[in-house]
Formats: sequence, C-alpha cells, structure tokens
Amino acid sequence: MPRDVLRLDSIDVPSLPSAIAIRKTYQRQSWVLMKVSHAALNPGNLYFIAIIQIFTHAKPSVPEIEFSGYLVVGSIPMALSAAEIRPLATHIAVPAELVVKLPDCVSIRGAAGLTLNGMTATRMARDAGVQPGHRVLINGESCGVVTMAVQVVRNIVGGLDSDEIIDYTKHDNLARELSRRFTTQQFDSVLDCVGIQMLYNASAAFLKLGKLMCNSIWPTPTWLSGAGRKWKAVHMDATRDERQELVRIVADRKLKVVVDSVWGFKNVLGGYHILWSGRAREQIIVKIDE
Repeated sequence: MPRDVLRLDSIDVPSLPSAIAIRKTYQRQSWVLMKVSHAALNPGNLYFIAIIQIFTHAKPSVPEIEFSGYLVVGSIPMALSAAEIRPLATHIAVPAELVVKLPDCVSIRGAAGLTLNGMTATRMARDAGVQPGHRVLINGESCGVVTMAVQVVRNIVGGLDSDEIIDYTKHDNLARELSRRFTTQQFDSVLDCVGIQMLYNASAAFLKLGKLMCNSIWPTPTWLSGAGRKWKAVHMDATRDERQELVRIVADRKLKVVVDSVWGFKNVLGGYHILWSGRAREQIIVKIDE
C-alpha cells in the first residue's frame, strides 16, 4: 500500500546534476531546474510503489512520472513533461529535451495529467491505423487514458454516428457479449486500455481480418488456438516533436484533461487511496506548490 512506503521529507532544493551523475542517455543534453506546480498520479506507478521500486530504484525514491511547473533555471517560462523523472517533489532537475512550453490557453493544473495519457492515446490510435470513417472499439474503465483515447478517436473518425457504451459490470463475459453484438458489424481496430487476454482471444469475432488490436497484455499465437489477429503493444518513449504536437492539439481545443480530484501535497495519500481502490473516474492531480 502507498501509505506503507511513502513519507514526506524535507531536503535541499536540487542543483543541476554534474556530468558524472547524469545517465548516459542524457549526457549530451542540457538540463533545467523546475519548480513543480502539479503532478499527476498514474495507476501504473502503483506497481512501482508496491513492488518494482524495491528492486530498481535507490532509496529514497520519489514516485510518479509527469508534472507541470515553472522554470527556475533556463529559458522556458512554463512547461510540462513525462519521463522517468519522479516529480512528486517541490523541485526537480530534468533534461531540457523532456520539457515543452505550454500555451496560455492550457491550464497548468490540467497539463500535469496530459502527456502520459495523451501520448498513450495518440500512439494507440496511430499504431492501430485509425482512419476517418472507421469503427473503433475502446476497452477500459473510466480513467485518464480512456478519456483521452475517446477524444483522439473522435477527432480522427469524425461522422455523426452515436457512440455505444457497454457496461462491462453487467456481463459475466465481456468478450462473449462483444462477439454476440458485433459479429456482423466488426471493428476496424480495437484499443484495449486495460489489457485483457480474453478479449484478444475472442477478437476474431468482432475485429476485421487483417486489422489491429493495440495495447493488450499478451497475444496467444494462432497455432496455440489464438485469435489470428494482429496485436501490438504501445511503448511510451515520446519524442520532443510528439510532445509539441500534443500541446498543439490541446491548444486547438481538440483534447483536454478531465480531472477526478485535486489533492494537496501533504494529503497525497488520500489521492493514492482513491487510485488504489479503483474508484478514480478520471485523472487524479496533486497540487505541489501549496
């Protein structure tokens, strides 16, 4: 549980790291010092808090991976970023390559939860080959990446057809229900924001032959009674150009962050409790600069 491993400490404001301390990936890049305004809590980080960080991070370790904030040292007046930077802190030093300027029309609060979910959603749609006029199935509970995926797909697909929502809690077997409903009206792509093997196994019934299912957990090959449909996992390693394009889409009012709740820095465990319980409907934000 987050409350078992997290504690609030007071330490000196960091300085920009020396060349020796910088990972090889970033040795040739300039760094900036950021004052964090808001940070986003993401479900994937629960695994790091509970298990992975015990083995992969030096102690003490700071959680989370995306934030919005203000530049302390450098030339970008306001920024957002998503990378392995662990921003649940008042100040962090990050490679300048990971930071992009926010337009005035984008709130610094919402920007904290933009990059990870936004880039995941746009990459899923791109990798799945979503095109205007396509029929697309998006699987997932109400959460940040699902909300982003719905917006991204709507912007691409267009048209006036109504969306159809299926409540998975009302069906013992979601894959069977999808197979029953859409055998004769199959989808051009499936964006699985959860990763359900059963859904992939049954996808031949509702996904067109030759089309792609994106972001499920593990595909079973055809010769092991698999679905015989293409599968691809989404990898988050966004380039600076992709980050800037995402900000442009938000500035054009085509994409927005929907916030579930905002928590004070000293009350961050309350936000993690909501996230851990599975009751979060949208993005949970922590206000750092109280």
